[in-house]
Amino acid sequence: LQAEEILVNSSEKVISGPQNMIMELKKPINHTWPTGRYELRIYVNGKENLSVPFTIIKDSAHAQGKNP
Repeated sequence: LQAEEILVNSSEKVISGPQNMIMELKKPINHTWPTGRYELRIYVNGKENLSVPFTIIKDSAHAQGKNP
């Protein structure tokens, strides 16, 4: 099964010197994340520096209208 690549969020930052950076990944506007496997890729100077896989699963408590 071939994975489908969809660009969700993309931004460029210029950082000079040793600095920490905080990033966030937002869900698509007016939509929820579909269940499935995802991968966050971070590029530094045009080269992949970090790849973090994550999975969105169905929350049965929220899906049934229950509070955890």
